[in-house]
Amino acid sequence: LDIAIESIADGFALFDGEDRFVFANSAYRESHKELGDTELPGMKFEEIVRHLASKGFYGNTPQEKEEFIEKRLDSFRSGKPFEYCTDGKHTYEVHEYKTSDNGIALVRREITERKHLEEQARHAQKMEAVGHLTGGIAHDFNNILGIVMGNLEIIQRLAKNHEKILGR
Repeated sequence: LDIAIESIADGFALFDGEDRFVFANSAYRESHKELGDTELPGMKFEEIVRHLASKGFYGNTPQEKEEFIEKRLDSFRSGKPFEYCTDGKHTYEVHEYKTSDNGIALVRREITERKHLEEQARHAQKMEAVGHLTGGIAHDFNNILGIVMGNLEIIQRLAKNHEKILGR
């Protein structure tokens, strides 16, 4: 089992039924160097989050620390996915899964590229919508211009013999 968990490219950590850290693979430990290996065993999840948040690990400011901690603990307990951006560049998604002994298996995956692709897709959709809008406006303008040109031709024919109207 250790070899299988260690082979996972995503960060993986296991917490017992009392939210105490049990173990993690090297991908998790590598991404949480601020904790140090000696501090982790037996450390409660909330302590880990508080420690990391106090260092701004999650991209939070000191003013956002308590609000962030509350949101993170809520997602941990509810099993809802949680996203955060560490340095303004790298975005992560965390999923927690209940184990049979009421512990929690945590999986942390970098989703920076996915977020970038989603943003590009949103931008492309916006540009497509702008294209449709401008095409519609151009079509409407062309219709109005056609009416104006047609009316000018009618006026020109009717005013053939009236030099004053034609402005000549």
